Amino acid sequence: MVADEKKRALVHVPDPRKGGLPEPVLKALSKSFDCRAGTLTDALTLPDDGSAPPVVLLHHVDGLPSPGAAGDLPQRLRRFVRAGGVLVWSDPHITADVPYPFRSTDETTLRELTGLALVLHVGDEAMKVRLVSEKAVSPHKIIVQPASEPGALAAAIARRVEIASRSTPVEIAFEDEPRQALLCGRPFPPSAPGRTAILILNYCSLQDTVRLVASLEASGDQDFDIYLIDNASPDTSRHELAARVPRAHVISLPENLGYAAGNNAAMRLIDGTGYEFLWILNPDIVAPPDALEKFVAAAGAHPEWSIFGPVISRSSNPSRVASAGCSISKENGVSITQVNARAYAAKLPPAPYRADFITGAAIFLRRSALAEIGHLPERYFLYFEETQWLLEAAQKGHPSIVLPTIKLVHHQKSHVGGLPAPYYLYYFMRSALLFGHAMEGYDADAILDNLRDGFLQNWFTRISENAPDKLTFYKGLVDQAIADGKAGRSGRVDLEAIEQVAKRKES
Repeated sequence: MVADEKKRALVHVPDPRKGGLPEPVLKALSKSFDCRAGTLTDALTLPDDGSAPPVVLLHHVDGLPSPGAAGDLPQRLRRFVRAGGVLVWSDPHITADVPYPFRSTDETTLRELTGLALVLHVGDEAMKVRLVSEKAVSPHKIIVQPASEPGALAAAIARRVEIASRSTPVEIAFEDEPRQALLCGRPFPPSAPGRTAILILNYCSLQDTVRLVASLEASGDQDFDIYLIDNASPDTSRHELAARVPRAHVISLPENLGYAAGNNAAMRLIDGTGYEFLWILNPDIVAPPDALEKFVAAAGAHPEWSIFGPVISRSSNPSRVASAGCSISKENGVSITQVNARAYAAKLPPAPYRADFITGAAIFLRRSALAEIGHLPERYFLYFEETQWLLEAAQKGHPSIVLPTIKLVHHQKSHVGGLPAPYYLYYFMRSALLFGHAMEGYDADAILDNLRDGFLQNWFTRISENAPDKLTFYKGLVDQAIADGKAGRSGRVDLEAIEQVAKRKES
């Protein structure tokens, strides 16, 4: 499979003050794109023939809706980017000399535009600083280039857009039905696959993903390929991942399918490409330079084992163990214990040992084992999917092995400010019940009773102490999770809608 050689369409929306792009800029862009002028409304219309949406270069801020008059434009901008469109906003006339250059622009539209644009071009460095500080724009997407240098500007825009907009549609099978994804970044399949395929699932975690990749690029073992799976992030992650991690294959999924299906997408895509090992990593992990070497060495020294995990510490307390494998029992429905939790990571005995399963934040395995253990169960969306997968793998002769000499750091974000992230509490509760129904010998009702007495009671106490005004919302969220778990509901739910309903009830 190779990238399409046909030039991608680029629609430039003329600046009403100038009438269009400067000729040198347009000429330079025409080397890479099929350029034409058009209106913003027409440019955002998605093609109905299956072709890729165009690159839209908005060459002004004048003409955007005035405050309160945006209509459905913010929603159209989001749909356009999610469908694979690329937004570029270029206005060298916007400088910090203007007291507030966006005074006449609808704030919602401006927020969507600055958030969704792959490239923002401004006329001076001071304006870049203002966009970063006042509008929370990522500095990596801002180009500073004066209007007097159109050739350099065109080259900078064309380079970023060309890298980010390479895409090839591909159909990938899932448990329920096949879906069409987009392959971006480095062409697939690789001409000479590495020994290890590293799978990183991204959802609105661009900075974490880039930090993880930087740690991997410092590895002593560079015999690997990186697969970044973007789970339909509602921002520019897909484009920015391709631009900022040029060595990566980027798989852009059409919707957020969760942890299991997201990682399965990459595993199914690379089936038959010749990789010996797979390394599944959460984006908020950081790996030391010797980690991959040690995993490969352990796999070579122990051909009887196929699944390996590291010791993981949290960034808030890196000297202590957060997880070094997990044990599970059927006591009180289900009881899961993190092995060696809170022990000093540096003092663990070096010998490998068997655990019931390992955390899904970092799983290293032989790709050949997939033929026997299958793929991750996709019904969970988040949490407990690796638990079922690895417990069943052990039953098939592939136990989880912990390697204490490999230590990774986890920048966990599911708990912030003493409160659980809503997605964490909902999906953990729902998935615990799905697990109880799916696994032989486990009692879902007993699991629920145990969670109410311990897990939920502890969280409700912390919520009462840190944010008592949110306790009603969290209790409603848990009630919904329990009802959905009992009903066997799977897939993603709209947690924002649930929160809005809770707010209306409170008012």
